[in-house]
Amino acid sequence: MKHLKIEVKTVEGWGKFLRVVEQTHRGNAFGERWNTFTCNGFTLKSLGHIDVSIDLNCLYVLGEDEKLDKLCVVVPSEEWLKGCKEAIRAYNNHFSEKKNEEGKKNKEDVEVIE
Repeated sequence: MKHLKIEVKTVEGWGKFLRVVEQTHRGNAFGERWNTFTCNGFTLKSLGHIDVSIDLNCLYVLGEDEKLDKLCVVVPSEEWLKGCKEAIRAYNNHFSEKKNEEGKKNKEDVEVIE
């Protein structure tokens, strides 16, 4: 089962910072096909290391460069963060193996520590 969890911290006077605290798959194993997962116009992508793209509505999660796994990135805006949380929720739900009594996948809350 693929899973992604982030942590968001607010630093007074600086804003919000984000880091990946758990990611089970990276690189070409991250998405359904290759290294990308997209939901409602927001993209999660596993390439080199964690980074953000405001123009592309994208969070680059952990990738091939494991030396940079502990990096934090600045959250560009509350709107961007909302899209990011929705994409993570969809990612975790899409790859979830948990099912309810009727055999349907359970919707899981977004994995965000604040």
